[in-house]
Amino acid sequence: PVNILLIGSDSRNSDENVALGGSRENRGNPPLGDVQMLIHLSADRKSAAVVSIPRDTRVDIPACTDPATGKHYPPVNTIINESLARGGPGCTLATWQNLTGVYIDHWMTIDFAGVVKMADAIGGVDVCVKQNVWDRPLPGVPGGSGLKLTAGTHTVKGKQALQWLRTRHAWGSDLLRARAQHMYLNSMIRTLTGQNVFTDTGRLMDLAEAATESLQVSEEIGTVKKLYDLAMQLKTVPVDRITMTTMPNVPDP
Repeated sequence: PVNILLIGSDSRNSDENVALGGSRENRGNPPLGDVQMLIHLSADRKSAAVVSIPRDTRVDIPACTDPATGKHYPPVNTIINESLARGGPGCTLATWQNLTGVYIDHWMTIDFAGVVKMADAIGGVDVCVKQNVWDRPLPGVPGGSGLKLTAGTHTVKGKQALQWLRTRHAWGSDLLRARAQHMYLNSMIRTLTGQNVFTDTGRLMDLAEAATESLQVSEEIGTVKKLYDLAMQLKTVPVDRITMTTMPNVPDP
């Protein structure tokens, strides 16, 4: 089996990310891991599972050292999205392993600008809403992704795909945001399979190259060739054998 931790960072530490995510007052702050999903490929590559964890889940974050700065962070009990700011992706990976007992082979992180680049490289993905949606600032509820859709099915890509993945207030909770992210990923996999991407070497190589420009990845998968080989592992997984779920949780007293 292969286990990959996918981390969505809320970094505002570039002009591009501030333009896409707003909140310029947070520029310079360590990024938080607001989206975290564990992707599991079964050993026979005949099924896969994606497990999300709500970003505000209270967990034990172990002691971590930031490889870039050498700064040491003591263990702490706090919400899991802070793990990324306490030593980078390796600390988030250690937190997941500590929580679940599952060995994780690789990590990938992506920021706002990276999501837009990957969404453009993949092309449009279909999503569906039962009613009109407008995720905007409201009295007492600042922020919002800017997503505006009428009821029905829409093809989202680029900046609108980022808005879809970031929307929280319009759905009503972080748990429902995870469900919307699962819808996007499911649709993306069906779209890529429908385009025969996994048998089109040139197209898959283009996506792997886009990924190297959009993602930060752990050292073992840090080349176009290795990302291409990893994508090829998905080729035999039927789309109806991919499970997406959110880790069980209870309100924090």
